[in-house]
Amino acid sequence: ERAYTLLSPVVQASSGTIMGDYPVTKKKGNKSAVYVRNAGSIHFDNTDLTGVSGIIVNVSTPKNTNGGKVEIRLGSTTGNLLGSAMVGKGLEKNNVSINIPPTLGRHNIYLVFSSTDNAENLMYIDYLTFISK
Repeated sequence: ERAYTLLSPVVQASSGTIMGDYPVTKKKGNKSAVYVRNAGSIHFDNTDLTGVSGIIVNVSTPKNTNGGKVEIRLGSTTGNLLGSAMVGKGLEKNNVSINIPPTLGRHNIYLVFSSTDNAENLMYIDYLTFISK
């Protein structure tokens, strides 16, 4: 007889380890949105990527933010690049899809944020959704 453990594919961004210059979380009810700045990152340890084909990042870029690039990397902020996406201005709770190649096993994954025009205030990240094949 087989036993299965069903885990939620949705992860609050604030449950990760937030790194960077002046990371801030903003409470919204019982949830938190993570405010990210240029060169900041959020990492999630021991994440099973077996069967995962993409990650949806829920983002907002209100007036006080500039948007930017989101990268998904393995092991560190400079580790193997799995995928990336550009995030524009003026978004409200928008889902940005990032496809990733098949990756077996558990890994520390990093979301790394950067600006193409040296802007500091990039975006708010609410949650991630792991998509299976």
